[in-house]
Amino acid sequence: MASTDEDTSSADDSSSEQQESGAPDLASIPEVVAEIDGEAISREDFLQAYSSQP
Repeated sequence: MASTDEDTSSADDSSSEQQESGAPDLASIPEVVAEIDGEAISREDFLQAYSSQP
């Protein structure tokens, strides 16, 4: 599917909002963030590791 100007501006808007507020949008993180060597990395595990970083 081809990207339209509207699609591109929506992506740009969300990036701008994140940069302006300084806080990432953690609500949009999926329940399974990744799968590594057959083991799922859950949203909860990811958020715990992410929030512990300085």
